[in-house]
Amino acid sequence: MRILGSDDIGAMVIEMVRNAEECVCMASAWMTGGAVEGIIRNIPEGVRVQVVIRASEFTDLKITDDRVFALFREKGAGIFLNDRLHAKFIVVDGREAVVGSANVTMSGYSPFDRGNIEAAVYYSREDDEEQIRGLVEYFERILETSYPLNDSLVGYVINPSGTRNLRAILLDHSVGEHTFVEIGDGILGRIDYIKSYSAGFFNNPFEDSYSDVYAPTRDFVEIFSHDRDMDWMRAAAYSYLNERARKVRIASISIVGRVGKREDGKYVLEPLRIPADVGEPVYVSGKVAHLLTERGVAIGKLFGTGVPVEIDHRQILRKHMLVLGNTGSGKSYFTKLFIKKLADKSDDVGRIVVLDPHGEYARAFAGEDEEGRFRLNNLAVLRLRDVFFVDDVDDVLGFLTGYGAVMPSANSEVYRRIHAAITGWLRDVSRDIRHEILGVNFDKYDYNRETIEKAFESMEEEFGGDFFDRVQETRERIEEHLEMPGVVVFDLNGVTEPVIRTHLAGFIMRKLFLRARKDESYKALIVLEEAHNFAPEKGYGEISAGKDNLALTYARKIASEGRKFGVGLITITQRPAQVSKYVLAQMNTQVMFRTVNSQDIDAVREFIEFAGEDIVSILPALKTGTGIMTGTALPFPVVVDVG
Repeated sequence: MRILGSDDIGAMVIEMVRNAEECVCMASAWMTGGAVEGIIRNIPEGVRVQVVIRASEFTDLKITDDRVFALFREKGAGIFLNDRLHAKFIVVDGREAVVGSANVTMSGYSPFDRGNIEAAVYYSREDDEEQIRGLVEYFERILETSYPLNDSLVGYVINPSGTRNLRAILLDHSVGEHTFVEIGDGILGRIDYIKSYSAGFFNNPFEDSYSDVYAPTRDFVEIFSHDRDMDWMRAAAYSYLNERARKVRIASISIVGRVGKREDGKYVLEPLRIPADVGEPVYVSGKVAHLLTERGVAIGKLFGTGVPVEIDHRQILRKHMLVLGNTGSGKSYFTKLFIKKLADKSDDVGRIVVLDPHGEYARAFAGEDEEGRFRLNNLAVLRLRDVFFVDDVDDVLGFLTGYGAVMPSANSEVYRRIHAAITGWLRDVSRDIRHEILGVNFDKYDYNRETIEKAFESMEEEFGGDFFDRVQETRERIEEHLEMPGVVVFDLNGVTEPVIRTHLAGFIMRKLFLRARKDESYKALIVLEEAHNFAPEKGYGEISAGKDNLALTYARKIASEGRKFGVGLITITQRPAQVSKYVLAQMNTQVMFRTVNSQDIDAVREFIEFAGEDIVSILPALKTGTGIMTGTALPFPVVVDVG
């Protein structure tokens, strides 16, 4: 140990840092550029530098000049701010140290006859290894209570600060909306919107109270309220702004929660009950990546960043998912990508059953389009065609009358015979419906028989000669495919009649649901594309919204009860306003792409629990492939670039 006076302190520090090999750690309440430069230029390349500076009041930064920060930044140093720092010491490589009264300033490091009169102590590991180790630990303790000053520090909390939202003044004007930030002790927030102000230009005197932060009202009146030449007014306003321009940006931040850490090292979100203090620094979050990964299926990157986003697929199996967006917005691409990645997690899912109205999933998963990017190996496709697939007597009668059949009076015996024949056929569709009906004793109703026969012939001409022959075979093939593992696609593109397409979808969902109820080991995820065509709110075209719509009945049943039996549901639509509100309300995860129709946006606002106004307002402006994801499968709402 050596006692150092003012003549020795600066020289000893220079000698120490010149021999540094690993790390130089500096703590000083005040620093000046001249003193720092003498130290920095003597630190060898590759040596890590960490420095703590006091920032307790504005006066501190009038002494610690801006050249200090430029020198440390050029050296790649880690700079920390502390509001209570009075300690002054330097430790090199955990090997030697100078501890004393001198700040790293020209006054502190000058000779006895030219600067402050200072005193210090020099320690080395040879003198007292335990004391040096204790000083290093003390420096680390100081760092823990200090704020890192780096590119991630983008602003400070200003009045008012609440537990749900706060405002911050932004230092970095490149920070945009939807950026996730950390405030103070682990508070996570999302920038919802940013307002730009000019502190030297005019506040709006008709909406805001006057404040001397802004340009005086008399100047406003002088420029804008007199009957002056228009070009003079333009030039006056422009020159006034240039003369006094002082740009300020204020961010409105929604609080997501407080980031905590479990015993296993994983980050978790906890509710925030105490607001951040005004003046707390705001950093671009480095923890958000931990919260959005290790959840399940990787689906894209956080908007404007390289942070990956994963969806917890287990939550979707239990609590369902809605995918919505206009045509061309990216919803089908997202769903295909999600299914492809989910197919690798067969132990969790069991099987994925896709109801595919236009055959796009069948083609994509078979590798027939889009350069085979969605090709699946464990794939089964059943391409369904027009078939007389109906579910009740009224449907049969509706088809017949729709193709010109004239039915006997509903009070007649013949009508009751026809009704009984149809009922019998529905119980055993292996029989021929034509023979069942035309074989009825029509008595004197020969005219009706002829019209019914012609109706059957018309349907055969339109849909093919085997239209009535493949009903039982179709049922059996559907049931076979529902037992297959992996991804099973029911391609409905070949079914031209909307009512039949809906009955087929309803039959598939009913069989799957009943199968899962009987066998707890049977798990499935149903993907219902163009859900507004199958489960409408008030009827959609020819599709009923009543009890006769089997697809709607089982979409509702699966949405409300499927989780109990291991059946999940993904509902996809471009028209959420047309989808059963009961079904919508059960979709606890939402993936929302560009949506512009006002009725659809109102449906999102009303029936989607996690869709706040900040989310709804940006739906029309989303670019293709960018979606808002929210709900139980994610820790908080995020904007994601899918891919």
